Amino acid sequence: MKTLLTLIQLMNPPELPPNAGMLDQPAVCGPLSAIHEELNNVYEEVPSLVWGEDETVRKGIVYFSEKNQTMTVVIAYPSTGVGCVFSSGKIKYNKMSDEKHDNAKSEKGQLL
Repeated sequence: MKTLLTLIQLMNPPELPPNAGMLDQPAVCGPLSAIHEELNNVYEEVPSLVWGEDETVRKGIVYFSEKNQTMTVVIAYPSTGVGCVFSSGKIKYNKMSDEKHDNAKSEKGQLL
């Protein structure tokens, strides 16, 4: 399965739905190591979720601080050492229960 960005890149413009378009969202890019250090040391955020396909050079990373209730979304290009901060801010989320059940079932989260 390809990532959404990879799929969009593979599609020709005539195949895109009529309401498709690019976000008017700037990204701040720089050395991935500097972004990682800043998020860890200044904002106390740690990498909590990483995604990407093995054959792609792009990885997505969500940095998260439970203490500060903040998160940052970074698109990383590990082969070049570059990262781009795409979005960040305070968050609301449903904390998962620490209880373990033998017959655990998936439940929908509450509306935030």
